[in-house]
Amino acid sequence: MGAPILIPSAFASLDREIAQPSLLLITISALCTAIQDSDRDVARAAIEALGRLGKPGLKRLGNGFYNPPDVKIALVDALEKLGETLPEAVAYLARLAADSRSGVNKQAETALEQLGVPQRLVVSRLVDLLEKSDDEDVLYQTCVALGHLKATEAVDSLVKRLIALHDEVVSVQASATRGLAAMKPESAKLLPLLDAGLRHENPQARISSARLLSRFIREPMHIDQAIRLLDDMKADIDLPVRDAVENALKVLKALR
Repeated sequence: MGAPILIPSAFASLDREIAQPSLLLITISALCTAIQDSDRDVARAAIEALGRLGKPGLKRLGNGFYNPPDVKIALVDALEKLGETLPEAVAYLARLAADSRSGVNKQAETALEQLGVPQRLVVSRLVDLLEKSDDEDVLYQTCVALGHLKATEAVDSLVKRLIALHDEVVSVQASATRGLAAMKPESAKLLPLLDAGLRHENPQARISSARLLSRFIREPMHIDQAIRLLDDMKADIDLPVRDAVENALKVLKALR
């Protein structure tokens, strides 16, 4: 027997009925399924219910990004309400506002303004989240939004986040790398940041820095400089770092 069909009226009091934390995951799982329901009334009701669950619900509202625009209006409304108490909601709204294909970018811009985050302040708020949040989904949404915005002023923070230890999380690494690629950063700006990363005490940071050098350094004069930096790391005490350095050197030397 399959899972019970949830109808909009069933969502109205879900947030009030979850008295036991053990029921929260079950409820959120059901709502995450319903948010993508082909019945738009069901999807809208699920979005509204997730919005009433606070931070646990916020982290799942990203599942609604692929709904039709008339459903995403409910998403914008839910995010705006959450943004009154949760600064992290700005990342989700900024992603919708920065992507002209979202169909609700203007509504998301208005919601941000209502929260005291006009367009000129969006990047600084996202950078603040990038530097301070440890939540995987918030970081993912932040990096995607920065990529859509092509926010070159966020390059420093994005690179530092990429070489940070806890960004071994694949989804964050991938979204941050795509965001950085969209910004098309200058090699001259990246080299000092990645040089510092190569000398970081944490091996994972050194590995990330080597990979970023091979991914983003493309101008001939800077390729030679990157190769010199990597040559200095070939005797690193950690084998995974040495492997990453050798792989990066192969890529850069092939570009000469």
